[in-house]
Amino acid sequence: TPEYVRGEETLTTMSARAFTPDKEAYEKPENGYALIVWLHGIGEVGTDNRIQIAANNVPRWAEKDSQDIFGGAYVLAPQNHANFGQGNGPAATMSLIQQFVAAKGDIDPNRIYIGGCSYGGMSTWAMIREYPNYFAAAFPVCGGPVGGLSKADIEELKDLPIYITT
Repeated sequence: TPEYVRGEETLTTMSARAFTPDKEAYEKPENGYALIVWLHGIGEVGTDNRIQIAANNVPRWAEKDSQDIFGGAYVLAPQNHANFGQGNGPAATMSLIQQFVAAKGDIDPNRIYIGGCSYGGMSTWAMIREYPNYFAAAFPVCGGPVGGLSKADIEELKDLPIYITT
C-alpha cells in the first residue's frame, strides 16, 4: 500500500507517494536498501498526490520482479509542481529526498537512483547537474537537459551511469 509522505521542511509544499520494501521478503542489505526516485511528466504536475504514480504505472517498481533486481528498494515519487527542473525545483526535490532518506534510516546512500519521463526526464537532468555526486545512476526517459550539456556538464557527469531512453 502506498505510504503518504510530506516533508516538514521542504522548500515548496511538495508531497510524494512512497513504497517501502517488504522487509520480510528482502533482508536489509549490509549498507541498506536502494532508493528509486521517479520524477513524473508534465501531465501530472499539480496537487493531486496520486496522479504521479497512476499515470506512469510507478507501482511496477514495487512489484516483485522489480524489487528482486534491487534486493528490496524504496520508491519515492514526488508530486512536483515546480518549473521544469529550474528555479527551486531541484532544491525542493533534493530537500524531499534527503528528508525521506533521513526519516527511513535504512537507505544505502550509494544506491540512490533517479529517473523520470518527459518533464521528469528533463528534471532528472537538472537533478544530476545540480547534484552530480549524490546519485548512483540516472535514467532520464524522453526528456533532454534544458539548454543542452556544456563541456563542464559532461566532465562532471562522465563517471555517472546514465541510461538515456528517447
